[in-house]
Amino acid sequence: MLDCAKNPLVVTFCTIPGRLSDIQSLGIGLENCQKSLNEYLESKRRIFPRFYFISTDELLSILGSSEPSAVQNHIIKLPALKPSEIKFIEIQ
Repeated sequence: MLDCAKNPLVVTFCTIPGRLSDIQSLGIGLENCQKSLNEYLESKRRIFPRFYFISTDELLSILGSSEPSAVQNHIIKLPALKPSEIKFIEIQ
């Protein structure tokens, strides 16, 4: 893929022998990553069913943040949770 940085012309880049198989293998790798990520998020949703009410992007934001206050933006969308009743505690 460094060839692309050296010569950004699409036609030149795409006509290199073996490029199609490189791109296809990258696509397969991305599909496998997407499948694994969806399985992981589904496992979190099974543990905490209220996560079914938020989008995948929002769930990634919640799970990927090390800052507990980042959850507050998404609490409104979770049923039966009142933002005013949630307390964050620091764990050592």
